Amino acid sequence: MQYTLANQNIATVNDQIKLAKKIYNNTVLQNKQGMATITDLLLADNSLREAQQNYIVAMVNLRKAELEYKRVTGNLMAIKN
Repeated sequence: MQYTLANQNIATVNDQIKLAKKIYNNTVLQNKQGMATITDLLLADNSLREAQQNYIVAMVNLRKAELEYKRVTGNLMAIKN
């Protein structure tokens, strides 16, 4: 159950990163054209970094769920890496 939710969270966070990248790239272009301020650019950059950080947290949670599943099923010793 936790593994399934963690896996779904990875997909959600990936979508957030894609959206944040699009927004950031558009903001960069708008800034070059004088249509977006440096504040807008910094906010877009911050949003992208936050989405990337959320991905790292989601990956850690996925690995924790995998380990918990292996512990519960008695397969924890199968981990070699």
